[in-house]
Amino acid sequence: MPENFRSAIQQLRTINVQIRQRLELAEASIPPLNELISQLGTIALAEGPPILGQVVYQQAYLQCQEFCDSALLYQAALLVPEGIGAAIWDLHEYLANEQAPCQAEKDARIKFLPFGNCGSTVKALLLGEVQPMLRRLFERFPPIN
Repeated sequence: MPENFRSAIQQLRTINVQIRQRLELAEASIPPLNELISQLGTIALAEGPPILGQVVYQQAYLQCQEFCDSALLYQAALLVPEGIGAAIWDLHEYLANEQAPCQAEKDARIKFLPFGNCGSTVKALLLGEVQPMLRRLFERFPPIN
C-alpha cells in the first residue's frame, strides 16, 4: 500500500477516535449540566437572553441539486431552562444576525435543538463550547457571601 494511503488511514483512525472520545465525554457530562440548568429556571436570577457560543458544525443542504450558496450552521447555545444544545441557522440568516445580535438572541429559542436531539458529531463538537458558555451564565449571578 502506498505511503500516502497509510498516512490517510492513520489520520482517519485518529479523527474517528477523537470524535468518539469527545462524544462519550459530552454524553456523560452535558445531560447532568442540563438538569442543573433546568433547575435554575425556577429562580428569577437565572432569567436572561440565550447564551450563544461559536458555530461548531456546518452542513450543506442535502436537497440542493445544483450549486447551493447556503448551508445549515449549528451554533452552541445555552438557554435557561432548556440547557445546552445548538441553535440551527441557515448561513444567510446567521450572517444577517451577526449584524443584529439582539435578533439572534431572540430567534435562538425558536432555532434551539436540545443536546439529546443533536447528532453525534454536533454533540461531540459542543463540548468545547460548554466552559465559555457556563462562564457567561455564572456572570449573571451576584456573589453569594
